[in-house]
Amino acid sequence: MSLSLEGKHALIAGGSGEMGYHAARALAAAGCNITLMARGSEGLTTAATRLINEVDGDVLTVTADLNNRLSIERAVDHAEESLGPIDILVHAVREDVNGYYDQLDVARLQMAAQTLLIGAANLVAAVVPPMQEAGDGRVMFVIGQDAIRGRPLGLGTCALQHGLLGLMRGLAREVAESGVAVNAVVAGLVDTDRLSVEIDQIVAHTRRDRSAVKSDLANGNAQRRLIQPSEIGATLVWLAQDEAKGLCGQAMVIDGGELG
Repeated sequence: MSLSLEGKHALIAGGSGEMGYHAARALAAAGCNITLMARGSEGLTTAATRLINEVDGDVLTVTADLNNRLSIERAVDHAEESLGPIDILVHAVREDVNGYYDQLDVARLQMAAQTLLIGAANLVAAVVPPMQEAGDGRVMFVIGQDAIRGRPLGLGTCALQHGLLGLMRGLAREVAESGVAVNAVVAGLVDTDRLSVEIDQIVAHTRRDRSAVKSDLANGNAQRRLIQPSEIGATLVWLAQDEAKGLCGQAMVIDGGELG
């Protein structure tokens, strides 16, 4: 089975982040033209330059405030004018609100929910209708494993990720008949800078040795290793294929066989 997506246009929200970049890289390698979207331009420029140096295809950057639907609509219009209709939407925006339940920063959680959940709703409202009119499209969310299991220090993040998973499933049911497939990739512990920050937070709260914490995390799944970002990207490429159009509202868990 060929995994070519030659000539398709993929928009990656959260395109300046690590997971957004790796999603874009995998889709570009499969033949997609890429629009990277993020709130600010600094990280986007770095990601776009790196992407252009590593893969073929057109790469466009757009900035948008996900809390502002008009801002999103303008960015989407620019992307479609430049690279054509959007065939694939990847939501790789991530917001973390960590800490014990009795120390939760509620104001921070409210802001994160606005960006992650309301922002996702605004984004799909701008991108999905043309897909429905065309009778085809893929919408994919990259979601953390907190969406399917709880963990200490992660109450706020768990709530956010569960909410995003629910949004995905509701959207999938609403648009499935039109030919638009909506799914999620639930990422386990991925070897990224973000995980390194989380390890630092665990060390700060527990006073444990950093290498021991990382080793324990890696040993927490059946494969006893951290997931690589490229594995998430490869799953997104597969979900974007015509052969995967029967998947609807599914959460594809890539976690090495999490034991907990």
